[in-house]
Amino acid sequence: ANEYHRAVLYYVKSSKEYDINSQLTFDRKQSLLNGLEALGNLNQSELNVINLNAMAVAGLSNIYLFEGENTQVIKLLRPFLQNAWNTNFVRPKVNYEATINLAIASYNSGDFCTAFYGFDRAIKEGESLKIKDPDLLKYRRYAKRYMKD
Repeated sequence: ANEYHRAVLYYVKSSKEYDINSQLTFDRKQSLLNGLEALGNLNQSELNVINLNAMAVAGLSNIYLFEGENTQVIKLLRPFLQNAWNTNFVRPKVNYEATINLAIASYNSGDFCTAFYGFDRAIKEGESLKIKDPDLLKYRRYAKRYMKD
């Protein structure tokens, strides 16, 4: 199988592992990391690669967040989101969820400025997706309260 098909199979495997037990993250994380490694060997501007990479990154960020690995979430999502925002990435729901994960990890790490702007951006992205999450407004307020001038 070529690298793309390997990456797809790893992604599907991680989804099945989630279905079996969403609390056990080790195997899912390993499957997603293996899939991302396979994708790294491919043309990064190919649409299928971009889409699968985005879904794998989003899934991995959820696992890291669940495990309390805030630094890993930030290291994973900062470059991904910077690229997605700069290129008007075509999967807005993935961007929305990844932006929330980045904001939560930043808040948990004490980076209230990044958290504030992350929640603010997620609120705006949510509006364009017709998603209203009142918790995001509350979290943005909390982050603003703790920001240093």
